Amino acid sequence: MHSALGTVEEFNFNHVLGIHSPNYGKTSPGFKSIHIEPWVGGEVSWARGYLETPQGRVSVDWSKEGGDLKMDVNIPLGSTATIVLPSEYKNILKRIVGV
Repeated sequence: MHSALGTVEEFNFNHVLGIHSPNYGKTSPGFKSIHIEPWVGGEVSWARGYLETPQGRVSVDWSKEGGDLKMDVNIPLGSTATIVLPSEYKNILKRIVGV
């Protein structure tokens, strides 16, 4: 794979899905702590994906319809997650699972 395509993947993980390691891994290496803050703006109406980390798979699946936002998050057992959700949605249905 060409290295330029890695930039697209990084954008999807970090911005569209919102999967980050806090402080770019400087304070919590290996995704033991996870920060999830998806970008749900613009015309994108849904996103689904995962990132394999040293702790296990982190997956995010979100969709929006009108003023509602639905979000499913799975994190590895033994990891912790901070999830930041946008405030402009009337109803937010979230399901968070440690797998």
